Amino acid sequence: MDKFYESNKIMLFFMKKKLILYFKKLSLRSEKRGIFDKPK
Repeated sequence: MDKFYESNKIMLFFMKKKLILYFKKLSLRSEKRGIFDKPK
């Protein structure tokens, strides 16, 4: 049970990292389009 929990924590950690990177990419892309400086 403990081993399973540890590997689960590691998986969650990597998933969070991937999500954060993904959202950073998205916000960078939308900034380039000018969504943040020109709200419609």
